[in-house]
Amino acid sequence: MKVAIIYFSPCGSTRKVANLISDEFSKHNWEIQMLDMTKDKNIFPNGNVDKFLEGIETHDLLLVGGPIYIDQLHYNVLNLIKKLPQADGIKYSKDAAVFTTFGKITSGVGSSQAAIALKLTGRNNWAALEVDSEHCIARNTPYHISTGLPGEEVITLVAELVSYLVKVVSSESRPIDDVESKLVGRFDDFPHLTDEQVVTKSSFPKIKFNYDLCKKCLLCVKKCPVNYLVVKDGYPTVSPIDSCVHCTNCLYYCPTGAVIMDMNYQETFYRKKLKEQKLEPDGPSISKLILAD
Repeated sequence: MKVAIIYFSPCGSTRKVANLISDEFSKHNWEIQMLDMTKDKNIFPNGNVDKFLEGIETHDLLLVGGPIYIDQLHYNVLNLIKKLPQADGIKYSKDAAVFTTFGKITSGVGSSQAAIALKLTGRNNWAALEVDSEHCIARNTPYHISTGLPGEEVITLVAELVSYLVKVVSSESRPIDDVESKLVGRFDDFPHLTDEQVVTKSSFPKIKFNYDLCKKCLLCVKKCPVNYLVVKDGYPTVSPIDSCVHCTNCLYYCPTGAVIMDMNYQETFYRKKLKEQKLEPDGPSISKLILAD
């Protein structure tokens, strides 16, 4: 048996979960194909998703993973799901599952969006793993959220997820309903969803550089998950194609403060959202696993 795991991990949390899932499938003697969208030169910045998808090998189960941004599954992941080849039950399995990572402030409707999109490609989404993880943008403020997560607390959930999926795929009978029926009601809790890409581009500051401080280490370029930062005359700069996903890796990893983005205004917003949900930034993990009946 073989599982194909496709994921996008701007800050590393989704990759960590993908690796845990891969390790668990290995214990069941499954073959694993890992397909990492992050920094893929076909997708970023040119958007050639079809070329990336040509790399999917014949499999018995498909897993797709990505981060939650502004309550929703990241648009790059959702767009990829929508462009998946139609499941034929031969090369492209009809069995699927999704995993997402989010920074304490609600997992939103991401799993629901994935399940709906997978259904349109002829797939049934049998499970959704939602993992509380370090909030990427909050790393750059004094108000850190879910620091150190995900950790060992997700190992049990991953083991349960994989054991369940192995059982489902190996069985001649499938659950009556996939996990979408348990997730679709979440949209009622988010009646004012806005386009994530539009919001981030309009509200997040543009990346700027103080070249007097830049040491040309190019760590910002290496850490950019979408190849938006490039090198010109030995210095980092932005690409003409705006593929920025506002992960703030460039700001976080710059050792000299040469990358300039004002993130302090975000703290008030985060405090408000956590208060509304009666959560603490350093509270226990609220990761969860949803399985089809």
